[in-house]
Amino acid sequence: MPADAECWRLGAGELASVGELLGSCHDCVAGFAAGSGFAEGPQAAGPGQVVCHGDIAERNTVFAGGRAVAFIDGDPIFVASPMWDLAHAVWQFAPVCGDADRWLEGWPGAPDRSARRAALVGGYGLGAGRADELADMVAEVIAGYGRRKIA
Repeated sequence: MPADAECWRLGAGELASVGELLGSCHDCVAGFAAGSGFAEGPQAAGPGQVVCHGDIAERNTVFAGGRAVAFIDGDPIFVASPMWDLAHAVWQFAPVCGDADRWLEGWPGAPDRSARRAALVGGYGLGAGRADELADMVAEVIAGYGRRKIA
């Protein structure tokens, strides 16, 4: 697992594998009707909703052989649109912040956000026609974390 400050080391193939793994996870839980025990969110899946990991980030991704092979630490698990997990991953891996943000401390230079986002989203298989929906969800995810004061 790379540390947050080492996310810059992840290339397009590794980022695409994060998207692929996330898509596979969502496919696996599609149609699952959650019972009780979720910390937040609705307890039963509505149309198009799945059980979301809730914190797809480099600190919670296990890599082997240059590929994402597992997500760990599913503490914030909840039921929501799969777009929520993908948006959170884009926020964490692309990353979505200004070049002067402390999030980028340790990076050798400004990230190519478009290429990083394209690799991740391409691996997930999200159609180009849903780009606006993803952008809106990224903003919602970031705003939600700010309201809950979760880092």
